[in-house]
Amino acid sequence: MSTNLRQRRTQDEAGPVLDEQEQEEIIRNLRAESNKSTANHVFFLLSLLTLSLILQFIFLNKSAWSTQTATPLSIFFSEAPAPLLGGAVLFTLVHISVLILDIGLLPPDPNLKIDTLPSFIHPLLPVRGLFLLLAPTISFLMRKDMAQTIWWALPAGVHSIVWLSSKWIEAEAQSLQKLEELRYNAKGA
Repeated sequence: MSTNLRQRRTQDEAGPVLDEQEQEEIIRNLRAESNKSTANHVFFLLSLLTLSLILQFIFLNKSAWSTQTATPLSIFFSEAPAPLLGGAVLFTLVHISVLILDIGLLPPDPNLKIDTLPSFIHPLLPVRGLFLLLAPTISFLMRKDMAQTIWWALPAGVHSIVWLSSKWIEAEAQSLQKLEELRYNAKGA
């Protein structure tokens, strides 16, 4: 049985000292990895938002111009669908507008500053999530079928994923910026 023991560093021992070029190379590599990761996340989030918007537009089209009484998720549940919520078109329009605004949470380019929304919209970010929770709450309280409640809750889930991911991307960009500020001057060999 082998055990690995960590050795404590004493204050006398100094860690490896990196010169300016080595620091710059490490930061450049970290920034490249961060940009690649951010680009992948933004692509995934845009795909998720696009899919959600397409489904919302299809539902809006069907519920506004026909007497549709079921949500698209009703086909996955065996219970008979309950009639749609009153104001289904209004709720769908609110969901579409919030999802479109969520696109503004994403950075258009990893090299640009994250803060891309106009300043007057930022105070509205927490309120937008509450608007998205209104329809599923009403659906739940009115004891509508499970498919309908889940359908109305999906935009809130998408909004939460986008909001949390944008915060993560912003934190990553800030940590890289702090790392760049911590550079020290060490002359190369």
